[in-house]
Amino acid sequence: MEDIIKKMYERGVIIYGGGRIGKQIIKELQNNHIPLVSVWDRNAENISNVEKIKLPDYQYPEKETVIIICIFSEKICEEIKEELKNHAFQTIISIYSEELSVLHCNLEKKNFNFKRCRKCILTTGGCKEYIMELKKDREQYIDEIDTLFLAPTLKCTLNCIHCAQHTGEYKKKKIDVDWDYEIFKEVWKKAEQVFGWVKEVRFGSGELFLYKDWEKIVRICLDSEWIGSVGIITNGIHSLSEEQYFFLSNPKIVVLLDDYSSKLEEKQKQLLEKTKEFFYKYNVNFAVLDNNEGTWYAFGEIKDYHLKETELKYLYQKCVVNRCFFLTSDYQFSICGRANIAKDLGYIDTTKEDCIELMSYEDVEKIREKIRTLLKKDHLEICRYCAGCCQIIAAGEQNKREHT
Repeated sequence: MEDIIKKMYERGVIIYGGGRIGKQIIKELQNNHIPLVSVWDRNAENISNVEKIKLPDYQYPEKETVIIICIFSEKICEEIKEELKNHAFQTIISIYSEELSVLHCNLEKKNFNFKRCRKCILTTGGCKEYIMELKKDREQYIDEIDTLFLAPTLKCTLNCIHCAQHTGEYKKKKIDVDWDYEIFKEVWKKAEQVFGWVKEVRFGSGELFLYKDWEKIVRICLDSEWIGSVGIITNGIHSLSEEQYFFLSNPKIVVLLDDYSSKLEEKQKQLLEKTKEFFYKYNVNFAVLDNNEGTWYAFGEIKDYHLKETELKYLYQKCVVNRCFFLTSDYQFSICGRANIAKDLGYIDTTKEDCIELMSYEDVEKIREKIRTLLKKDHLEICRYCAGCCQIIAAGEQNKREHT
C-alpha cells in the first residue's frame, strides 16, 4: 500500500471516470497535493467542465502510473480494471481500494467517525473497512446490491426540461404514484428477507420532502438493522420545519444536496441558500453535489427504436443506469426506472420482464433466484424503447413556468 501511495506522489494519478465520484476524488488529490495526470472518460468529448478530460489512452506509455477507477459499481470497476490490465497497466485501484481510504481520512481504521464515514460512503463509495464495521456479521444475500434506491414520490419542486423521471409528464397527466405508507411497511419486511444487509438505501427520483409521510418512511429505514446508511437526494428548494431539520440530523442520514443554482430563479436560489444555512444550524450531515456545470444523459423518447440484439446488448453494456437497483412505484425490484415510467405513462409495459414482484407468495429463495437471473441478463426489454445514454446534455435546464 505504501508503494502505491508513494507512486501517486511521484508519478501523479490518472482518474478513470469524470462524473461526480471522479470530481470528488480529484478534490482529495488536490487536498493531498497529488498531481493529476489526466481524467479518462468514454464520454470525454461531451464533458467540458472537468480539467484534463480525455478519452482513455490505452497507448499511454507510463504503465506504472496509478489509475483510480471512479465508478460506484464494483462489477464495472472490475471490468474496467481487466481491460486496463490487458493493455499492460500495472497499478490500478478503485474507489473501494484500501489505498484510497488513506486519502479519505488519515485515521486509523479503529477510530471511525460515523458522520464523516457515512458521507464518504455516499460521495466516494467509502472504504471496505468501515463498510465491514457497519455490516458486522449480517448476511448479504445478493452480493451485487450495495445500494437500493427508493422513490416514494415523483413530485418535484423543479421543472427540468430533460427530467429523466418525466415528472412534468406525470403532473400533466395527473398520475399520482406516491407510495402507501402502510403497504411499504409490509414491503420492507419482505425486502429485508430477500436482500439481507444493504450498505445504503437512497431516496431519490422525486423530491422526497413533497411526500406526506416522508419522515415515517425514512424512520422505517433508520430503525432497520439491515441498512448501513440512509441517503436523501434533494434539490433544496423546499422549506422544512425545525422538527424536520432535527430529524435529518440523525447520524445514519446523509443528505445529498443537488445544486442547480445557475439554472434557478432568484427566489429559488435564496431558498436553496436558506436550506444550506439550516442544515449547518441543525447539524445535518450533508454534501453539496455541484451541478451548475454538470451534465445529464438524454435517454430520448420512449418509443420502439427497432434495435437488433447486438445493438441492445451494446446499449445496455454502456448504459450508466444498468446497475441502478430500486423499488418501483408499485414496490417491485427493478434495475432500470425507464420500464416503470413507460408503464405508468401508458407507452409500453415491459415490467413483467424487467421487474421482480417482492410481495409474491413464492419462497424467499425463489424470489432471490429471479433477481439473480435478472441481474445476469445482457439487456432488458425496456432497452428496445430507449435511446440509451449516448447524448450528453446540460443538467437542470428549466422550463419557464411557475414552479410548485
